[in-house]
Parts: sequence; structure tokens; C-alpha cells
Amino acid sequence: RRQSPFADGIQPPLHKYEPRWVLPTYAHRKSEPNYMIVGPKIVRPSDIVSVWVTILNKDWSVTNVAVSLFNRNDEIAANEQSLIPEIPTAVVFQVPQSAPNGTYRIYIRGTLPNGHVVFYNETNVIFHPKSLSIFIQLEKPMYRHDQLVKFRCIPVYSDLRGYFSTVDAYLI
Repeated sequence: RRQSPFADGIQPPLHKYEPRWVLPTYAHRKSEPNYMIVGPKIVRPSDIVSVWVTILNKDWSVTNVAVSLFNRNDEIAANEQSLIPEIPTAVVFQVPQSAPNGTYRIYIRGTLPNGHVVFYNETNVIFHPKSLSIFIQLEKPMYRHDQLVKFRCIPVYSDLRGYFSTVDAYLI
């Protein structure tokens, strides 16, 4: 056990240090990590979401990982995949175009082939209903009141892939 630097009774001068909230840690409870999960913090309609999972525990020969996206109590999208230790694997699912606004959470569960749950994790994600952006390109930077304005609209998804469908543009 590591001894506190202030165990001898000498305290730091109060005028040099501000009191802070201290999070206690226990060095004697150190354990090796068993898994690592990396995923997006923001999801949008029609997004293809990749949640990367790496099993770090070599004793878990094959682990089934289930990833679900929930809006309150409704499952919006899900996928399941078998993983081999130490090989990063993407569990991929698509958010439906009709996904409603709300509070979203991603749930991740890892089970062994015998059904034993070895890890469970959940986290909030931010849902942005806007999935398209439109770039407007003009022919020149300034126009006079009697000139014809020529422009081009370029709709793109949030990952800058082109939107290949008809778009109606209205000038107000």
C-alpha cells in the first residue's frame, strides 16, 4: 500500500492550495481491462453507425457482442456480432430515416457462448434530426438589381456524400 505524502502530519500551506474534490482511487484493486468500446457521440437519421469493440481478455475465446440504439424504451436499430480477442471489430447498424426526436442511448452487451454476460455498457448519444446540408454556389460574388442570378445547390449528407435525389429550391 502506498503511503500518503501527508502521512507524517505535515500539511501543505493553505494559502498555496485551493481545496478540491478528490476522487479516491485504490491502487491495490488494479485490474487489467477486459474490453474497449469506441463509438460516435452523435447519431443522425440514415447514418450508418460503427461501434468498434475490442476484446482484450484472451480467456474470452469468442464473445458475442450485441449493440442496440434505443429512444426511451423503443429499440431503433441493433446488430450482433461474434468477436475474437485482440481483433478490433466494427458492429455496424443503420439509423432509420424515420427515427424520431428524443433521448437516445446505446446499449452494448458481451456474452460468452454459454450465455454468461461478461460486460454490459450503456451511454447517452446525441440525436441530430438534421441529416442534410445544402451548399449554395453563386456565379459571382456580387450582383446588381437588374442582373440575372445564377446559382447551384449541392445537397450533401453529414459525411459529405452527395444526396442524389430531386430537391426543390424556393427563393423568398
